[in-house]
Amino acid sequence: MKHFILCAILMAAGLPALAADGKKPLPPPPACVDPTTSTDYVPGVDAYGRPVASADVPGTADVEISTDIYAELRSQNRQLRRAGVDVRLKGLENLPLCAPVPILRIFSVEKAKEFYLGFLGFTVDLEHRFHDNAPLFMQVSRAGLKLYLSEHHGDGSPGVRVIVPMSGIDALHAELQAKKYRYMNPGIEKMPWGVRQLAVIDPSGNHLIFSEDLPSAAS
Repeated sequence: MKHFILCAILMAAGLPALAADGKKPLPPPPACVDPTTSTDYVPGVDAYGRPVASADVPGTADVEISTDIYAELRSQNRQLRRAGVDVRLKGLENLPLCAPVPILRIFSVEKAKEFYLGFLGFTVDLEHRFHDNAPLFMQVSRAGLKLYLSEHHGDGSPGVRVIVPMSGIDALHAELQAKKYRYMNPGIEKMPWGVRQLAVIDPSGNHLIFSEDLPSAAS
């Protein structure tokens, strides 16, 4: 496993696999190449954002790089650098980061759905309970924004504030005004740090603050 991952990193860097002392090549382990396609494995990121080494052929299995292996890779990387070999842990030190997904605590599924689906226009992507009487964990989304809504007591406390950068805040405001939601009638506020904001509060006390940058004076 460790040689496989090391080989994958070195191949991605465009270098032959080298021993830790940087003096003699290591024969590439068979696991570094897909035996059916002869495709080199390269590092990447799986669906959960974890670094993996996987073949660049769809459908091949991913191999998770654990924290211990990553630490060993960094150690071997330093040894290779001292030997005069320029090797970078591609795909690990410069991981692409996606937008975070906040977990918002809720206390009423009915009220949460009325607010997030009926008022804000989100759709449900998934719902999960461990059993029929268990708390609900739900994912909702709209236009690329994802939120986790959870009844689980360990998934945070109410009162969280989430900033949602966006454009078209006037259109959103008009949409929400037309909903005639009985518990809230939000407006747009111009803030001194150069944004316009529309803030809403869900039935559990969580704040969603939609924020649009003001045009700069230069533009």
